[in-house]
Amino acid sequence: MITDHLEMIVSLAISRVVSRTVSPARSLWLGRQIAETLSLLAPAVPEEGAPRGGRAIDHQQRAERLVWRAARLPWFAKADCYDRALAVRWWLAKRGVASQVVFGLRKEHGAWEGHAWLELGDGSKLFVEESLGYREIAREADEANLAGGSADGVSVREGDFGVAVEGVIIAAMGGRNPSSVAQVMARGAELGLAPLLYRMAPTLGLELPPTEKLAWRAHLADVLLRRRAMLEVLEHLQHRDVLVLKGEALAQRLFKGDGLARRSSDIDLLVRLSEVEAIASELSQVGYRPLHHHKPEPWRYNQWAFVHERSGQVLELHWALAAPEVCQPDPEALFECAHELSFHGHVIRVLDPVHTFLHLCLHFHNHVGFFKGLVDVAAWLDAYHEHPDLLEAALAKARAIGMEQICMWPLRTIARTGIAAGVKTPAAIPVRAEIASLWTAWHMDRVLVRSSKITGASALAFKTQDVLQVEVGLWRMLGMVLLDDLGDVARALAELVFLGPRAMARDRVSVDGEVSTGDAEVTWEDYWAVAARMPRIAVRIIREVRGEDGVARSESP
Repeated sequence: MITDHLEMIVSLAISRVVSRTVSPARSLWLGRQIAETLSLLAPAVPEEGAPRGGRAIDHQQRAERLVWRAARLPWFAKADCYDRALAVRWWLAKRGVASQVVFGLRKEHGAWEGHAWLELGDGSKLFVEESLGYREIAREADEANLAGGSADGVSVREGDFGVAVEGVIIAAMGGRNPSSVAQVMARGAELGLAPLLYRMAPTLGLELPPTEKLAWRAHLADVLLRRRAMLEVLEHLQHRDVLVLKGEALAQRLFKGDGLARRSSDIDLLVRLSEVEAIASELSQVGYRPLHHHKPEPWRYNQWAFVHERSGQVLELHWALAAPEVCQPDPEALFECAHELSFHGHVIRVLDPVHTFLHLCLHFHNHVGFFKGLVDVAAWLDAYHEHPDLLEAALAKARAIGMEQICMWPLRTIARTGIAAGVKTPAAIPVRAEIASLWTAWHMDRVLVRSSKITGASALAFKTQDVLQVEVGLWRMLGMVLLDDLGDVARALAELVFLGPRAMARDRVSVDGEVSTGDAEVTWEDYWAVAARMPRIAVRIIREVRGEDGVARSESP
């Protein structure tokens, strides 16, 4: 009894803060997220009418008994109705009883009065005498049905690219048609989603201005140029084992064969680490030069970037799906399970569906939960929704690898939108993934219709370009702590300390001026060179923060 009362006091205090610090729509959203999280802690509740100790369990009576126990207390009875509704909802969610907030109006003595109360799943009300005479005007569940889904996750309407993608996009639009289509398209371009929004415009009820056709033609030309460049590279490397990771080929698989629905800024190819330098030499024959480093650095990165000397086309050679400190599939397994894809008169090799899902989750994690990556994961769920065994296999593999937290992050975020019907996550959600999904879902709320500029943590969440590189690094470190296995983090730090100096020793210039190809001995000078990086990085960070380093740059997704 005392514990219940203390819990209700805490819930009421939190609800009071929430209702007074954020807008009503945002407070409802936050209230739903808190209730969903608390429901995960609820004990298992028997089915309606199931016997326990010779007595049937009645959810209605159980809920009323819990609420009226606190209602007798003066401090509870004097609380505002909305604060009380939120607090009781959380209190009931922790005990496995679902409810929703309902709003009503009534005219009393010539003036309109508002009231908020709770309603259980069967339609019965709590505080029933207080809600008498009020006409319902809104309820929290309205937003959950906009994508054509129902509470049990059964889809009743299929969108252009699937209900999960549609649900995520509508959630980002605040569950309503925006007043300014131009603003939505401008924000979509900033987030890398303009092609998808253009394709989905009829479904979303967006009346696009004629200027968007020009932007679409520019996107089309960009895709065609990148397609030609990629096919030329693949033909040049046809004797090599090469997989295409993203770009038009990925869009073709995720968006119902529509390779134009996804924007990409470079060509991403997966090759074996042992062949990277040989392939780099072959790429130089067709005009590609290293963009930053003249040697691959596998102890720090999972890719090596090149740029074409005439066209400026960027190409990245990947030898793994993620940075070395992140749990991920064995690169050799990716080639063993690869699939062939018919691509504009050619046959190219791509990741199989299971490893594609793991790759999308790793990409989402690598870019600190960016919005475009969330849409990609939702598109995968749509593309393979008729094969639930694939998701089960992917999660089983993720669990075996140790990257379950990384996969649960986007899955739980999609489910948290409340309107992506048909998207379900396992009953047992890791706590760290739950925290990360709550953070991403909070920033996702109405992102496409906000007039304010996305900066700081929000910019990281949506992967816009106005982000300092140091911010990306710091948030990645936090992501490692939250979602990565601590053993892998420790191993990665050790590799930075020991493999870095070893690589420097290997690349030291010999007397005759040629780069040494043997295993040179590691000296204190190599360790000093690695240690000296830290103060240089600190100076660069300070200059970036002060704006002395020119325009801040972030990595392209």
